[in-house]
Amino acid sequence: MGKSLLGVVWPATTGELMNEDFILTLFSCDSSEKTGWGRFTREFCLALHKESIPFELHLPKTTYANPSLPFIERIRFDLPPMFLSIKKRWWRCPLLWWESRQIRIAGNIIHSLIEFPYGVVAYWTACRYGLPFGLTVHGTYAVEPLRRFPDRWLYKSALENAEFVSAVSKFTAQRLVNALGFAPPLTVIPNGVNFSLFAESKENSNEVKGVSTIASSREIILCVGALKPRKGITTLLEAFAKIVEQAPSTHLIIVGFGNKHPYLQMAEGLGIGNRVTFLSDLTDQDLIQLYRKCKVFALLPREDRRDHFEGFGLVYLEANSCGKPVVGTRSGGVPDAVLDGVTGFLVPPDNPQKAAEAILKLLRDEKLRQDMGKAGRKWAQEHDWSRIIGHYFQVYKKAMEGNRKG
Repeated sequence: MGKSLLGVVWPATTGELMNEDFILTLFSCDSSEKTGWGRFTREFCLALHKESIPFELHLPKTTYANPSLPFIERIRFDLPPMFLSIKKRWWRCPLLWWESRQIRIAGNIIHSLIEFPYGVVAYWTACRYGLPFGLTVHGTYAVEPLRRFPDRWLYKSALENAEFVSAVSKFTAQRLVNALGFAPPLTVIPNGVNFSLFAESKENSNEVKGVSTIASSREIILCVGALKPRKGITTLLEAFAKIVEQAPSTHLIIVGFGNKHPYLQMAEGLGIGNRVTFLSDLTDQDLIQLYRKCKVFALLPREDRRDHFEGFGLVYLEANSCGKPVVGTRSGGVPDAVLDGVTGFLVPPDNPQKAAEAILKLLRDEKLRQDMGKAGRKWAQEHDWSRIIGHYFQVYKKAMEGNRKG
């Protein structure tokens, strides 16, 4: 038996939870590492595959999956096309229902790895097959569908009838309850990290594509996150301008997809244009090399004007897996990913001065970096997918037992 970071005990192996006929049916929109939902799906399935747990992953008909995925034979491309909202396209509702009727599954329980619309499709499919179902809620889109009709009507009905709803952070869980006005059968299960992939990879001397020799020879501050307002890139740039004044040997590398030009212009305006490098299309190994080369990892999320928020922050655990201290913000679910004063520091969002002070403190104190790096590795190992999957199987077991009694 083992004890989880949530204080829940699960069996030594997931095989103890299910019989030989068990098959897990998963719904998602993507399996690519380049999106948050896709990365979650890929890592979830890789963990199942590693444990030899039978599953089938259903993706939209229009989706591409990398043929080199070790679980490619378990993917079914039969879900309706992905969309974030019905809005005024009313025909999407009956079309979604009709296309959901074409889905054929072999599993004993249905789990939508994302919120909308596949949480709704999971509900309809579960009704048709007489199976238990549930969904995982992540961040902004845990509550976004509840803000407009008819999305709210569809999504709320799924949440009301789900046997389980897992949230990746306490913050996301509370936001969902506030938006719903009632508490569905909620369990907080944090994001997992592929600990061995990051922790056991060794640093090499090969240059990462797009990183100049100058950047490689300096003290690197690394940021990994999509180039959008709620990731706090502007705050980080302002903080870095202050850092350079006191630590002129530093270089900031920002890895993420999106429009980099406004941020490049901002960096030029702050006089740090030649000290900031933007990268996007990196392999996992290149990203790991950057984690290993950096002195400090920093991502400073915020809630934007549309109330979009960070659900958890897997990148902090990836950096911790490589033994690096992190700097995040007290925003969204980030405090569930970062132990303030232990694995890194949490600062107020939209506060470049506090962020600069925290990063400089780590840059100047090698022992502090090492101590936080060691604590971070231990913290990340507690979030290894092999452990996180154990939490999910406890939830599956309870849902299936409840379904049989019902």
